[in-house]
Amino acid sequence: MNDDASPTDPLLAEAARAARPYLSELVGGEGARIDAEIASLLESARAGADVTEALSARLEQPQALRDWVAAFLDFGRPPDIASPRLRGYSSLPGMPEEATSRRFVCPLGDYVWYSSGLARTPPECPTHRIPLIASGPPPIG
Repeated sequence: MNDDASPTDPLLAEAARAARPYLSELVGGEGARIDAEIASLLESARAGADVTEALSARLEQPQALRDWVAAFLDFGRPPDIASPRLRGYSSLPGMPEEATSRRFVCPLGDYVWYSSGLARTPPECPTHRIPLIASGPPPIG
């Protein structure tokens, strides 16, 4: 979800929201602490603060998080569900393309979850403990 009133870089904010479901996988025991820091920065952005520099610094470390964010910025979605076509692969002639992923957002704007195209129920927002809602593509370029 993009808050048009926030001067924070929308692509970086989307990457931060999208990284949250992957933090425990990416950084192990540091995941909860980093998640809380990201959630706090996104809440400040929602309130109108420009947190671009602070968010960028937070996403720089650890290296696994930095690499994940770089891949997200390249593909515009989590790298594990980015279409093979986006990664430079196309299927053999006559073979079906992979299903399109779906995007679910916290109505309060600090959490994004992308489905892998499988019939999976989205989690609730870990910050607000409310259901995520289906959304279109991110409102970014």
